[in-house]
Amino acid sequence: MKKKTTLIVVAVLLIISLVVGISYAYWRLTYTQTGINKLLSSCFSMELVNEKNNITLDSAYPISDEKGKSLTPYSFTITNTCDLFASYTINLEILSGTTLNSKYIKTMINNEAITNLSTLETTDPSIDGAVESRILFKGSLGSGDSTDYTLKIWMDGDTPATDDTMNKIFQGKITVTAEVS
Repeated sequence: MKKKTTLIVVAVLLIISLVVGISYAYWRLTYTQTGINKLLSSCFSMELVNEKNNITLDSAYPISDEKGKSLTPYSFTITNTCDLFASYTINLEILSGTTLNSKYIKTMINNEAITNLSTLETTDPSIDGAVESRILFKGSLGSGDSTDYTLKIWMDGDTPATDDTMNKIFQGKITVTAEVS
């Protein structure tokens, strides 16, 4: 008799579990998306404008730092055209046709400190045809802000007149890389 009662209780519990499971599966709601997903993002853009006076070291010869300071600068403006605060890096990308070692080049940005190009921090080139990239300046701009820059480049006055420096070419381009801060 005890076995019969246990068997009936187990059978009733099994039937109740089965009914609840089937009922749950029947009444469970399933939602399926039928529309298009939309994702909105803020604008992020930096512009390099007002580029004046190309960077050229054509028929260059070693000059003193004082004379280098008086050279006509390469001028440009960086503008943050969107509504996000952005950090940027100004790089001098040295192109593949360059045969003059960067240790013989001096730079001065915004009439600040004179720096030997080879001592500046390196970064990965961002344009095709560049073999080396040096960081000239790091900064940040708020929404709609802009800032002007001037860059002077010359051959170091201490450059020796050897086969390593005579009849060599230096070619470079300014690039600006930016990221949201």
